[in-house]
Amino acid sequence: MKTTQLLWEFIKQFKRRYIIGIIVLFVTSFISSMIPKIMGYVTDSINDRMPASVTNKYLLILVAATVAVFVLRFTWRYFLVGNNRYLECYLREKLFAHMQTLPAFFYDNNKTGDLIAYAINDIQAIRRVFGFGFTSILDGLVVNTISIIIMVRTINPILTLMAIAPAPLIVMIIYFLRKKIRERFGAVQKAFAQISGKVQENISGIRVIKAFAQEEEEVQDFLRYNQARVDTQMSLTRVSAVLGPVTQLTFGISTVLFIIYGSGLVARGVISLGDYVAFSSYIMVIMGPIVSIGRIIEVWQRGLASIQRLDRIFCERSERDAENALAAVSLFGLNGEARDDSTEIERLKGDIVIKDLTFAYPGTDKKVLQDINL
Repeated sequence: MKTTQLLWEFIKQFKRRYIIGIIVLFVTSFISSMIPKIMGYVTDSINDRMPASVTNKYLLILVAATVAVFVLRFTWRYFLVGNNRYLECYLREKLFAHMQTLPAFFYDNNKTGDLIAYAINDIQAIRRVFGFGFTSILDGLVVNTISIIIMVRTINPILTLMAIAPAPLIVMIIYFLRKKIRERFGAVQKAFAQISGKVQENISGIRVIKAFAQEEEEVQDFLRYNQARVDTQMSLTRVSAVLGPVTQLTFGISTVLFIIYGSGLVARGVISLGDYVAFSSYIMVIMGPIVSIGRIIEVWQRGLASIQRLDRIFCERSERDAENALAAVSLFGLNGEARDDSTEIERLKGDIVIKDLTFAYPGTDKKVLQDINL
């Protein structure tokens, strides 16, 4: 069974919590996107010297909306983010139960460090996808969509284009970096597995190390593994860290243009001061999810890499499946037809031919035999 199938089973099992959490998240995002507009009404009521009762009414609505967002955000995080802990335990239970059924040669061909990385780092990466990665995308899509609609219909279309102009550039950068992030995260996980395997090897063989006075050599070897881990992590960080500064720079330029152009519109009376305040708040609202998009993409790419790594374990055939397959072959033969054991074979005839044989030991890419023909 693949990891994606296990994830779907978990979602079906907790679908009520997910449905409630998603509905509350949509309501929260809608109310959040209305707060800048309410702030604009408050500003206009003060600027136009409206009666105090009108200003107080808008202020009361603003306070009520803020409190509602606080309560509702806690609610959807309880249902959606809280589910992640159940997901983490669920995957570890399934992984442990499956690993107990695997044959002994599986553990001969896989290091302890690799198995520790599967059970800790990879499952945590998947948990973050269903937590921060999933909720951030939903929240950002709803808030940005409603905000852009309000900005276009009630404030000014040209200002709206200025606000969302950096988005295509950011999407292009994400497209080019996503594959690199996934590949380098896989290298980070592999480096972590090597360190874990080295620690387990040294602890289990400490008597041999001391007997042959290899303490200093093992320390230096361990430091090399640690440096390799640092190098791979820095390689990943250099790629994922590009998105944040680029996003802030492009939106910073967009904000400067808005200040220059928007202030002129206010001076000419095209938009009100309240619309100007509301629009500047909407830029911050839109900028929030897009600035964090680098972290979102990194979380998703790490999660996808971890799903592929866990598939290697979950797709391993258990010892019972291997025995059943062997029994089926012995009963029906390789072609699937039932054998007739009553027929006795006195002598076998034929030739054994080896053609284009290539072989590498499990756990290494180095080929010890290549293109052998006999």
